[in-house]
Amino acid sequence: MEKATHYPTDILAAVEGRPKAPPEYGIDDPITAETRAIRFYISGPMTGYDGHNFEAFDAAEMVLSRMGFQVLSPAQEGDLDNEGLSTATREEFMRRDIDWVLSADRVVVLDGWEMSRGARIEVAVAREIGLPIFRLEGKKLVEEDYTTTLEEALEIAGGGSRQQMYGHPIHNMRRTAQIWSGILGIDVTEEEVALCMIGVKLARESFRPQRDNLVDISGYGLVYEQIRRGRETLARGGKLPNVDRQREIGNVG
Repeated sequence: MEKATHYPTDILAAVEGRPKAPPEYGIDDPITAETRAIRFYISGPMTGYDGHNFEAFDAAEMVLSRMGFQVLSPAQEGDLDNEGLSTATREEFMRRDIDWVLSADRVVVLDGWEMSRGARIEVAVAREIGLPIFRLEGKKLVEEDYTTTLEEALEIAGGGSRQQMYGHPIHNMRRTAQIWSGILGIDVTEEEVALCMIGVKLARESFRPQRDNLVDISGYGLVYEQIRRGRETLARGGKLPNVDRQREIGNVG
């Protein structure tokens, strides 16, 4: 089986001894010893589905098993009583399922996973530890590269490199607010800058829908919240991150 050199997580996978795989598997591909060593975890929605969506989980498990993989599925009959009711709490399920994700080599997601809070957590954990994510297309597994607009906005505006480059949103939006105040001849607050930027993105989205607009709307909503929470921190006598200090210690390129 050839090395999947395009995976950004290959180095991590090699260090942890996880078996590598190409970006696609087919049910008719030959089963090898390396294939049998790969363990898949199935992640998908359950809440609100008839029969907890077990039918979709069982179908995915059957396909994966026929491909020769080991399978970990949260749709375990042992978790239900004779009337089909759960015998464990949601917290107990999540503890077990996250433990299974940590022990897996790959994750396959079912349709609708992005609308399930539990599945989103599982996928987030899998991505953080470098597990490739797949989806089933008929009898073939293909790499899943979908990221929700909220996840993308959180990655951009939730901290990390953006705040290291431009500082806390209070500081960043303050500079914009001062420029707008000078142009308009009125006092503009940092919160109003964030709200106005949401308005700009709404106007653009109503004219020509684009995914980037939705990401930015979510991002500026997060910026607005960060500004308000930042003010609460300052009111309690706390401090906000100092971007100049971050540059000194080498966190900014």
